Amino acid sequence: MIKSLFVSLLLLGLLPAEEPTDFIQVDEDEGRARLQTSITTYEKEDLAITLIGAVHIGDEGYYQKLNETFRDYEVVLFELIGGEKAAQFLNGQGQPEKPVDGRPAEGLRDIYGSFARSMQLSEQVHHIDYTADNFVHADLTLAEYDDVMDGKEDEILAFAFEANAKNSEITGDAFGGVDMGLLMRAILSGDSSGLKLQMMKNMDTGDEAAAAIAGDNIIIGERNEKCFLILDEQIKAGKTNIGIFYGAAHFPEMEERLLTRGFEKTTHRWLTAWDVEKPE
Repeated sequence: MIKSLFVSLLLLGLLPAEEPTDFIQVDEDEGRARLQTSITTYEKEDLAITLIGAVHIGDEGYYQKLNETFRDYEVVLFELIGGEKAAQFLNGQGQPEKPVDGRPAEGLRDIYGSFARSMQLSEQVHHIDYTADNFVHADLTLAEYDDVMDGKEDEILAFAFEANAKNSEITGDAFGGVDMGLLMRAILSGDSSGLKLQMMKNMDTGDEAAAAIAGDNIIIGERNEKCFLILDEQIKAGKTNIGIFYGAAHFPEMEERLLTRGFEKTTHRWLTAWDVEKPE
């Protein structure tokens, strides 16, 4: 249960179309399995909007590639509740010293850190350069979060439980396709590769599950609304090549907004977040 809730939360923080777009996938062959996130571009006249997906723990090289990718855009709108205070948490290398999500992430930091260590992965917040000149905060401030969540503090866990249930419905399996025996063996033996391989099975359909229940959920709807307010401000300011760096579960609703506005999907490619060797 803890593992399934973590997967749902990991994908927070991907689209109704003519042919539904996958924003997270597992690509595998006989020897390796790769968890991948998408970079999808939509165009309308002289405007290009690119949805850049992410998972919050991954291979360090994955985040280095993302940092390189961000340079291709005039502006990158980034997801981070309370991220308006990012500059207050910098170390000597110009990277965030610790998560700056504020209250909503306080209970998740230990979870992310624990899973990152057990799977020998890195945390996004320690490797993405949130101080890049073209980065613009496009998420709820701490004050806005407190306002919309007033009296609804349990909604994050409620969303995770519901997403987990939907994922089980999609896969036809109570554990989302995960072999719980192998999962427990990997945890008890400290087998980071085995743990990642089992986690991937659940995450492969996690975006679909989150999208199916998103609706007016505050975690998705309110934050997407804020992001698109900032997007409109950047378009009015003359920016024509804009990236949106957000968690995969936000993208189905974002794409629907773009398609409704007359944008068309033009490119779709993948970045590998986890690259795992399968046991012989």
